[in-house]
Order: sequence, then structure tokens, then C-alpha cells
Amino acid sequence: MTIKILTARTPDQIEDAFWLRHQVYIVEEGRYGGVPLPTAKLTDRFDRLGGVRHILAYDREQPVAAIRVNLETGHGLPPETHFDFRGAIAALRDQQPGGRYLAASGSMLVIRGPWRRRYNILRALFRAATHCFQHWGATHVILNSTPRLTPLYRRIGFRPIHEPLWIPEIGDHVVPMIGRVEDCGRHAFAQGRYIPQLDYTPAFGRAGRKAL
Repeated sequence: MTIKILTARTPDQIEDAFWLRHQVYIVEEGRYGGVPLPTAKLTDRFDRLGGVRHILAYDREQPVAAIRVNLETGHGLPPETHFDFRGAIAALRDQQPGGRYLAASGSMLVIRGPWRRRYNILRALFRAATHCFQHWGATHVILNSTPRLTPLYRRIGFRPIHEPLWIPEIGDHVVPMIGRVEDCGRHAFAQGRYIPQLDYTPAFGRAGRKAL
């Protein structure tokens, strides 16, 4: 079987990302209250802002994994909903040559249960997300990791900036982390690893409806 990685360019593909979140977070993991929504999709305001891209993995025609990447456009980034990153960001600006700092974020990482240990999908999504950050010219990435994935992000070069926080609406702990795009690229594309040729132009507008 071939796993295909792509950035969503059609309303149906964007709806697939929303459905995947619902399927993994609510149905499989019981987060967000664990009660399936009538629409069978999970979305928020950051899906409607400019500077967003949805990266998906398909097994043939089945959507099996996704991650959302956002570029800072003046309206905040998804991880900032649950933690105030301003102190860490101010310190990073002071350390950057010329004070240049452009933030991006990764969030809503989901992989359906049967595919979590197959085809190295997580690594493929990370490479695609990193290439997107590079294409945008971002210098740093912020995210809220789960405690389970925190050691993985540490190996990439991210550093926790707070102890795990319990988020009642999610029903899980998150660990605020920040990393340099430079370190992400070094890890993702070491030894000439394949760089995906995907469309990372920030998407604008709201996805259309799709019955899933």
C-alpha cells in the first residue's frame, strides 16, 4: 500500500481533516467530552483564518492522518489558546540576529489507531510541516505537545517552557514547547531525506460542507 501525503486544496480534503480530528480525538481517545458531534467534525476559528494549511495522509482513498500548520498573521496561533507564550517569544526575539522572529505553529496532529505504527506516517507529516515552515520563512514553531510525544519533540530540538497543564475542555495534559525551524529542518532532512513537493501557500476562507 502507498501512503500519499498532500496539502488540502479542495473543500472535501479540508473536511477530511476535520473528520479525522473528530474520529481520533473524540471517538477513539474520548477527548473533548468523548461525545460524538452530530456533524462528525471538529474545527475551530484557526481553520478560518489566513495563514493555515492542512497536511493529510491518505491510504489509497482513506484519510488516515493530518496536522494543521499556521503562520502568525496577527490573530494569534492555536497553541496560544491554552498557554501564554509571550514571555518565551520576547526572550527569543532578543536572541535573534536583528530581532527577526516569525512564528508558526503545529496543532491538531491526528493519526487513526490502525495506522499509528505503520509507514512512519508521523515522520512524513513532520517533514511536510517543516518544509511548510521553511517555505513561509518562519524562524520558530510553537506547539502544545501531549506528555507522550514530548520526548520525541525534545529529540527534534523543541524545549518545554512550562510544566504539563491540564486542559479540561480537551480532557488531557499539554506541554507548551517552542523550537527553531532550523533545528526542525536539520532533523527532518538529514542525509538528503526526501523533501515533498507540496503547495504551502496559506489557505484562506472556510471549507465547504461534506457529509462523512
